Amino acid sequence: MIKAVLFDFWDTLVPSADQLAYARAQGEALSKRLTEFGYSIKRGVMIRVFLENHQACDEERKRTEIEIPVNIEVTRLIELLGFRVFPELIGKLTDVYQRVFIKYIPPPRPNARQTLKILKSSGYKLAVVSNTSCGRCLRYHLEKHLLIPYLRATVFSDAIGYRKPNPKIFENALAQLEVRAEETIHVGDNLHDDIWGAKQLGMKTILFSEKPMAKIRPKPDIVITAFEQLPDYVCKLSH
Repeated sequence: MIKAVLFDFWDTLVPSADQLAYARAQGEALSKRLTEFGYSIKRGVMIRVFLENHQACDEERKRTEIEIPVNIEVTRLIELLGFRVFPELIGKLTDVYQRVFIKYIPPPRPNARQTLKILKSSGYKLAVVSNTSCGRCLRYHLEKHLLIPYLRATVFSDAIGYRKPNPKIFENALAQLEVRAEETIHVGDNLHDDIWGAKQLGMKTILFSEKPMAKIRPKPDIVITAFEQLPDYVCKLSH
């Protein structure tokens, strides 16, 4: 019997941001704050180094399954720029980074809130389990769009230390919800992080994909293309 449903955040509950627009906004905001500390850097250079650093951090995250939180990513950025690293600078730049991050998170998908409401009213325990360098940013977004009341837990990799598909982040969610893996469905868009990661613990899986996929490996239990399909399919998997 299914008792809980876990949701991925990015590209599942919420679409991804425009990465180029986001990088430009970060470059402009970080460059401006650096001038207050006496550092001068061209906006174009900042954007390029920001993208290089972000890509390097993401590659390390995927390779190690260990999260690099936002303050460490900012520290590495300053080191790449050749500026002196000190606590006040990192604190101020991390604050700027988070403000831009929050601003560029798109709204939740249509029907996301209604779907969570239906599932909760049907008795399922709900949680978000997401890879992110800034869990507080994602939680703020969930609160802003009134999704938090439907969630029993929010589990973010920067707090846990480990990223999906590492079992530890899923196990943390299961422990908070007080359910077993076989009583749980995980909904996500990424075949490796979400589907394989959840399957290795014995969860049922639902792949969310707006576009047809030629090859689906590992194979999820169900594929959906719209959020409003979820309640019916969760019910089917429950029985």
